[in-house]
Amino acid sequence: MSTSKKEENGHPVIIQDEPADSGELDKEQSGDRVRNFVLCAGFITMELGKQISAFGSSQFNGGRHLIHASTIVALIELVKLCICVCLFSPKKELTSLKFTWNFLIPAFMYGVTNNLFLYTMNVTPPPLWNTLIQTRVIMTVVIYRIVFKKGTTPMRGLAMFILILGITLAALSGSSTGRSVQEPTMRIVIRAVVLSLVSSALSSAASVYTEYLYKKNNGPSMQHQVQMYLFSVGMTTVWSLYITKGHPFAIHGRVSVGRILLIFATVILCSIGSLLLPAIVKKMDSIVKVYSSVATIVLMAFLCTWLFPKSFQLNLPYLAAILIILASSVMYERAKPKDASSEKLVTLSSGDALSLDPEKIL
Repeated sequence: MSTSKKEENGHPVIIQDEPADSGELDKEQSGDRVRNFVLCAGFITMELGKQISAFGSSQFNGGRHLIHASTIVALIELVKLCICVCLFSPKKELTSLKFTWNFLIPAFMYGVTNNLFLYTMNVTPPPLWNTLIQTRVIMTVVIYRIVFKKGTTPMRGLAMFILILGITLAALSGSSTGRSVQEPTMRIVIRAVVLSLVSSALSSAASVYTEYLYKKNNGPSMQHQVQMYLFSVGMTTVWSLYITKGHPFAIHGRVSVGRILLIFATVILCSIGSLLLPAIVKKMDSIVKVYSSVATIVLMAFLCTWLFPKSFQLNLPYLAAILIILASSVMYERAKPKDASSEKLVTLSSGDALSLDPEKIL
């Protein structure tokens, strides 16, 4: 109930507004819960689908994708470009496209991170990758500190320290196993840690630079995305032709309907996921996003233990690491400064990122 003042016959009169209808308030809250549930389910489903298909296409083919990983990345970028052009051409936003070479830099960074993601799906179980890639939070804070001289609160600093402990425990939990006796667990872990740090640094830097370009260059954001995808298609195609020595569609392993479907699912889910997941996360409440991310890690761990027992085994240290990561994420979100500006970073497991709000990194 609120109050207001007005004057009658020269004397102030206090007027009390009617209380809001409790039924309408309940309906609004119920609608928010349904929306958050649908968004959460969509986020988890898309993340699980693309990671399981990417990892499965390698594991069910002797540890290598049916076609080279760089070729899969080039196909993903091509599909994303085609989707954007088909969806936004009717709006005639692309007819006034102003070409700029500035988007070549983030396109290159995203192309590298996407290639790293597909490569790691050859050698690293998704649950381990999902925990290691949380280092993006730390990388983004460091970038904003160095570039924009933007600090963080002591509570958020403590949350990042706890996050490091959780990531370290997950890496040392012994949940990941080698594909053979010659490939011990620690070799997988060390390689995964190095790749995750490189991927985190590149994707964080790309998202910050992309945000800068969006503010600097006027025009619809879709025009900027189309330019990035054009550059990305060109660069990933050239890299695929180079790394495969001119044979990007050379077959590795035995061709089967199941393996072809897994490659197809990887391309489609990674393409659609890269376009839809940032939009889904943008509409989610911050705390819902935290729980959704942790739920994705937990469900992925159970699925990989069931589907790929030779590559991953769920154990108590890994579960403890997830709880520590959840605690640090909630602490980080709760410690958001009151004067936080509209900064946000939405990151995906594949390395794609959409810069929206660095103060809501988690």
